[in-house]
Amino acid sequence: MLFGYEFNVFEREWIVVVGTAPDDIKRANAAMQIIMMGTKSAEIAVTALGSAMAELSSPDKQAKLMAIGVRVRDESGKFRDFNDIMADLLKISEKVGNTDFLGSIFGQSSMQAIRAYGNFYKDMYPKLMDLGDTTGAMESKSATMASTLAANLQQVRTAF
Repeated sequence: MLFGYEFNVFEREWIVVVGTAPDDIKRANAAMQIIMMGTKSAEIAVTALGSAMAELSSPDKQAKLMAIGVRVRDESGKFRDFNDIMADLLKISEKVGNTDFLGSIFGQSSMQAIRAYGNFYKDMYPKLMDLGDTTGAMESKSATMASTLAANLQQVRTAF
């Protein structure tokens, strides 16, 4: 039951992290698009994002990230934007030379998300955040991805 409890905490925190305002949806969409470009699969992208979010929720992982200079939470204790966390990880990775060293902190699925950010963040993120008046199309795509994520979260909940 401990994992189930932790998962429920993650699920509540996920809702808080993503939010429902248009800019929140835009940022969540950007994260999904970047990861999907790297994984070439919506299902794998959702799994990779879910894994990364779950691992970022872990106090142990947060402590390890703090040790390398990456803050997961802001001063008030709330999660920072996922894209900002990934950008910070990329800055640290540039100093080291690649993202592979993060494999000592993150699992394989989360590393798919991190590698996708390493390959596509710089080119895609600014464009995805400057979509102009495409809210309807973006909301539709985000709704599709959210339902895929919800289905995957339900599968994990059922499995544990």
